[in-house]
This record gives sequence, C-alpha cells and structure tokens, in this order.
Amino acid sequence: MFQFFNHNTGKHRSILCLFCLIFAITANAQKESPDLRAAETEKKLTDDERFQMVYSVIGSVPSIGMPRDPRIPEGVSMSAGYTPGIPRLGIPAIQKQ
Repeated sequence: MFQFFNHNTGKHRSILCLFCLIFAITANAQKESPDLRAAETEKKLTDDERFQMVYSVIGSVPSIGMPRDPRIPEGVSMSAGYTPGIPRLGIPAIQKQ
C-alpha cells in the first residue's frame, strides 16, 4: 500500500505542476490591459471584418414589407439591429434590442 501511495504522489505532483502552470498563464493574460487586448485583436482583423463590424442589419419589418435580412442567422430573434461576430477572434455577435 505504501508503494501505491508513493506512485500516486508522483502523479499528484505532475497534476499540481500542470495546474500551477495553467494558473500562471491565465493570471499573466489577465494582467494585460483591456486597451492592449483590444489593440492586439484589432490588428488581427481583415478589412472585410472591420467593415462587417461598422454596420448592423435590421430584422424583418412586416408592416412595410421588409423581409428578414439573410445575414441574420436562423434562431436569432428580430431586433433593432444585428452585427455578426468574428468567431476566429472570439468577438461575439451583437444584437440590439
């Protein structure tokens, strides 16, 4: 039984080291200012992605015969405006109410 305990202690140390490493990386990432993170994300945007974020599309307006814009995904409720996100950069879609 003592050997079993010693064998698992090595695994526990490895898991603890891995946890500490993940914690250190996460803590370091959170030290960056929001402005710096935004600037770094903006640098990664293509021109098409920048233009995509400048405007919103409106949902359907049945009273004037305006159909649902095809850029609004199915399952998203109609709203005052919808701006598609940029999934590859972790930028969420924005839905205005």
